[in-house]
Amino acid sequence: MEQSHSAAFLLSLAVLYISISLTLGRPPVRRVLKVAWQAFFNESFRSEELFQRLHDQWVDLWKGWAAIFATLTECYAVLVLCLRLGGTEESEKPPWQDLHIWFVLISLLALSCSCRPTARMDAMESRKFTIIVNVASVLTRADTPKQLLPTNTVASMMMSFIAAEPVFSVWVRVALIPVSVAIDWSQEAAGAGSKELALIVANELISSLFISCMLLQADFLMRKREAAAIDLEAQMKKSSDDAKEIQQILAAARRLLSVTCDCCEQLSHNWDLLNPTKRAMELLQLPPTQPEQAETALPFLKFICDEDQERFVEFTSLALEERKAHC
Repeated sequence: MEQSHSAAFLLSLAVLYISISLTLGRPPVRRVLKVAWQAFFNESFRSEELFQRLHDQWVDLWKGWAAIFATLTECYAVLVLCLRLGGTEESEKPPWQDLHIWFVLISLLALSCSCRPTARMDAMESRKFTIIVNVASVLTRADTPKQLLPTNTVASMMMSFIAAEPVFSVWVRVALIPVSVAIDWSQEAAGAGSKELALIVANELISSLFISCMLLQADFLMRKREAAAIDLEAQMKKSSDDAKEIQQILAAARRLLSVTCDCCEQLSHNWDLLNPTKRAMELLQLPPTQPEQAETALPFLKFICDEDQERFVEFTSLALEERKAHC
């Protein structure tokens, strides 16, 4: 009877939650994942420039926080040493066989090396650090007291969180799931069965999913912000180039119009200078006309480069139309 009441109560809670969730209109998970997947694998999110800029930012972030993590790890090391020195149980391993102590030492050395002023945390060094920290964190669970396991997990997660490649940290953690399950299963009592194994696997999978979501969310936000910055810089550069080109066109137009204004009364409809004057010849840097050449027409367009001729004709046509419109 009591079991049926418990089942009815749990089913009632499930129905209540489902009804409230449907009423709130929560977006489907499939659509959210699809949008995130498409955005994450967008070409603008995968460029080499974006990766390099993100890596530089993560390295600056890491160097700023590595010293703080090193200090916190030193405090944790003092706690571990006090526990070891104060322990009197004969079942405890010797300190040189305790993986927990070795993990603390490895973490301290890695943090101290990475936060030194001359440290160069390139992509390969960052990946080495991520692998070392995660592997050591998993292996040390065999000797870590159960009361300190949450601290161990959070510390390794935070060091992976501020590493230069959060996505790589996710893949490393996923790859180490079987090792974590095997170590946790070896710590169970001799009579443990399939229920305990299922709980261990579920705990490891769920915790890995939560940590992976946090890392991927941080990486996604950084990529989105940096991609927007790169796009804005490209637009500003294009606007600057367009402004320079317009200035060059206007300067060229002013120079050309200064020539045509001096001899406009002699410019024919097909852009020939009729009876060019001495002033026009000087502006075009030509020798003065001879008496026998005074009646010849001078093709004006040949003094404009080929790629600018069409632009010049359009410019003058528009200017003529605007002048007629104002008149």
